[in-house]
Amino acid sequence: MSDQEALSFFGENRSLFSDYYLKERLIKIPKWEQDISEPFEQALELYQQKKSVLPGMNEAQTEKDFIQPIMQQVLDYAYDVQKTEKKQGRTNIPDYILFADDEALTNAQENRRNDKYYNDALALSDAKYWNRPLDSKGIAEKDLYSNANPSFQIVNYLTVTGLEWGIL
Repeated sequence: MSDQEALSFFGENRSLFSDYYLKERLIKIPKWEQDISEPFEQALELYQQKKSVLPGMNEAQTEKDFIQPIMQQVLDYAYDVQKTEKKQGRTNIPDYILFADDEALTNAQENRRNDKYYNDALALSDAKYWNRPLDSKGIAEKDLYSNANPSFQIVNYLTVTGLEWGIL
């Protein structure tokens, strides 16, 4: 599968990111040059197994049955859940902080209450229910109590944690 086919599989960008950045620049960054066909096929297989039930799942169910298996089985990440950060009077709680392995995760957990927590973190991640628009406030009944714009949320989480990468 080509990079362009992979991008198109995940749907239309809808201005969450610059199309030019995704289609032209991102694929030329050395970190992004590795062959991802095997993990992509694994993720696609997990999706095929769950695609009929994903639209009816809430956020927690989507995380348990789809997002967490992707992080563990496909990406091979260890992760910590809901690390709370406070900055400028606001509480920020990304769903996941991702680590390369269990050793890095354990080290972070030992430093959960100090500024060394993120030393070995690779990225953070925030999950939403299936078909949730990622570039606008939610308007569905599911968004009644949390209608924040997910793309703004992830940028805010990156800012307060100092991490370079986030997965939404």
